[in-house]
Amino acid sequence: MMKTHHSHSYPLLSALLFFFFVTWSSSGSLLSIWLHQEVGLKAGDTGIIFAVLSVSALFAQICYGFIQDKLGLRKHLLWYLTTMLILSGPAYLLFGHLLKINILLGSVFGGIFIGLTFNGGIGVLESYTERVARQSQFEFGKARMWGSLGWAVATFFAGLLFNIDPKLNFAVASCSGLVFLLLLARLRVSSAPHAMQEAVAGGKVTLQDALRLLTLPRFWALVFFVVGTCVYGVYDQQFPVYFSSQFATPQEGNAMYGYL
Repeated sequence: MMKTHHSHSYPLLSALLFFFFVTWSSSGSLLSIWLHQEVGLKAGDTGIIFAVLSVSALFAQICYGFIQDKLGLRKHLLWYLTTMLILSGPAYLLFGHLLKINILLGSVFGGIFIGLTFNGGIGVLESYTERVARQSQFEFGKARMWGSLGWAVATFFAGLLFNIDPKLNFAVASCSGLVFLLLLARLRVSSAPHAMQEAVAGGKVTLQDALRLLTLPRFWALVFFVVGTCVYGVYDQQFPVYFSSQFATPQEGNAMYGYL
């Protein structure tokens, strides 16, 4: 019984991670280049967008984590993320249109959408996969590896598609979201064993439990560790624009960044 469950959940969750990252990479891996070359934003304006993105992702991760703890292995949040993934293509087009009307308005819309969908949403899928992995006895890292592969595959072609028409990347993102929908519909997670139920749902996580984390020194140590490892993101925001500018033509630079 356990082997059957394992054989069913592992490939589906691996595929979900793969296509989540395909959607994310197709729409976001060349975000800075798109904002610079297509929308015409300066580096300072791009910084506003990433600031809003980070703040919205911060609050999303807190809320998503609390909700998913309540849901256990139910897929409600995953269905919500599926809708956001499918809408990512049109949302990016609207994002670009709003930026041309008003930079602040566009920054708020784009930052909130990207933060809620990708930077905040990935934690939902990863934590769900990790819980099923413990129940089904497969290694989380093996499933998560497919997410990294999905990003690599999509980014490899993102630069080429960008040179043809940036909108093609957004179309790929939404199509990948549709594949995510079909895979999620097939995912069936059986009732957890008694020990797993205690770990996932038995504790009845409350707001007081979540706030109690703030009193734990180890929690703050982990927070500062994560902050330190994420500082590179500030550098990563502007690097694509710089890297692509080092080549003879913008088109060559875009393609080479995708390969990189």
